[in-house]
Amino acid sequence: MIDLRNIAQQLRLPAEQLRIAADLLEQGYQPAFIARYRADEAGHLPNSVLWSLKFAIRREKHLTKARNEAVAHLGEGVELDDEAKERIERARSIVDIDVTMRCFRARRAARQSGERSGQASQLLEKMISASTRIDDMTAWVAEQLAIEPATSEAVVGQCTRLIAT
Repeated sequence: MIDLRNIAQQLRLPAEQLRIAADLLEQGYQPAFIARYRADEAGHLPNSVLWSLKFAIRREKHLTKARNEAVAHLGEGVELDDEAKERIERARSIVDIDVTMRCFRARRAARQSGERSGQASQLLEKMISASTRIDDMTAWVAEQLAIEPATSEAVVGQCTRLIAT
């Protein structure tokens, strides 16, 4: 059964008033039939409201299916973080779900990339928090990471790739 609270808010009607009509629609009855032959039971809702209810129920079912599929496609052992779970639950369209999943995958890839390139991610954090202007990048990197100046150029290159990621 669909949660009618969101649909009731969209239609600006009490959820209790929609419950019986929603049950009839989910059983396969069409809005015109309900408006004509089951009007007493459905609270004399106008035909236009019944059609809106039917489309809203269909939309909610599609969203629920898309949410479940998005989580199922994550793979074994991969779990959504709290922010992604919340955004998927609040999503009002399939596009919102897709965008949330892309952002989640990008954050996860960036985190994994940062873990693989340890010094580059450390350097990136130091560059972000640097309060002064950096004139000689190679010397500054060597000083910040306590490494040789020759190695610092390689780390700057890794940092550039990390930023692109």
